[in-house]
Amino acid sequence: MSLLGPLLAAHCELLPWVTQVGHEYLLVNVTTTVPKAHWSSESSSCYGGTYASADVITVHGIEIPDLFVLEGYGGKVFVSDVVARCSVDNNLTGVAFVHPRIPEMHLPFIRRNFGRKATGFIYLEDDPAAEGEHLSH
Repeated sequence: MSLLGPLLAAHCELLPWVTQVGHEYLLVNVTTTVPKAHWSSESSSCYGGTYASADVITVHGIEIPDLFVLEGYGGKVFVSDVVARCSVDNNLTGVAFVHPRIPEMHLPFIRRNFGRKATGFIYLEDDPAAEGEHLSH
């Protein structure tokens, strides 16, 4: 929180959750929403005005917030490049960042434990060893 707190504080509520010796866990309630008029995607599935999926997302007409959700697209939280790079540069763990130009359903299997080892972007690569393997959600 000492590194990311200043970037995230304006865009969320940080709610105390569990406190253990040497560790405090917080729930993050994201409060910044990018209106539908300011985001689009190359491919999506929408049912009754709610998006079930959206691939290759673009935010336009506004400055990208450091932490946000997209109006009408539940279940996904997005961060700016500044937050992602700060996390990666400081070797923070627990989050995997997916490059926004990669369709979610076509990610190659990543043989790396992001939760304990490292945090970083997942880039689509031509990796014959990963062919046919995908992340499960």
